[in-house]
Amino acid sequence: MRRARSGATYLAGQGTARNGVRHPTLRDGGRRARSDPPSPSYGGAGPPHLDAPYLGGLLLALVLLAESLGAAPLAITTSGTLSNAVVGTEYSQTLSATGGTPPYTWAVQSGGLPSLLTLNPTNGLIAGMPTASGSWVFSYPFDVYIVVTDAVSNTAAASFQITVVPAPNTYYTLTVVNGTGGGFYLTNSTVSISADAPPPG
Repeated sequence: MRRARSGATYLAGQGTARNGVRHPTLRDGGRRARSDPPSPSYGGAGPPHLDAPYLGGLLLALVLLAESLGAAPLAITTSGTLSNAVVGTEYSQTLSATGGTPPYTWAVQSGGLPSLLTLNPTNGLIAGMPTASGSWVFSYPFDVYIVVTDAVSNTAAASFQITVVPAPNTYYTLTVVNGTGGGFYLTNSTVSISADAPPPG
């Protein structure tokens, strides 16, 4: 007895036996071939494929996550009062942090640094040569709020103060009204002045 399917002829009762099960023999175009069980199907798309860049990025993310879970909390360790900045002199001070997952990124969040001083976002270095545009610059410190971010986006922040002072050899003019002692004086000099007698009346 023959059963036809998809243009091929199967001969019932013929074929080879394997594991106690007889597999039918396919007769097609004069050639004899044993029909094997069909291969597993993945819906035509094949098995899922993950390329190397994807696997590398996933591995890096897992490593950073593991490090962050085992790391100490991120914190800025530099004191809040920074060294004075001298007008006309190169300034350099590096902020430090511990914990978290390096590398760190530094940024000014609010406030501001003295004129011509900048913060390096990679290494936390504050550097530059400060200038002064008036005596008010020396009257109060500059307040700046700085934040540091680690490799997995943990943050820590702190407030800092920088005071700008005149250059050591700066001369200023002292004007005395109704008295004596005015003139040119070196910074931090001790000056003696005297007042004249008040006008009559």
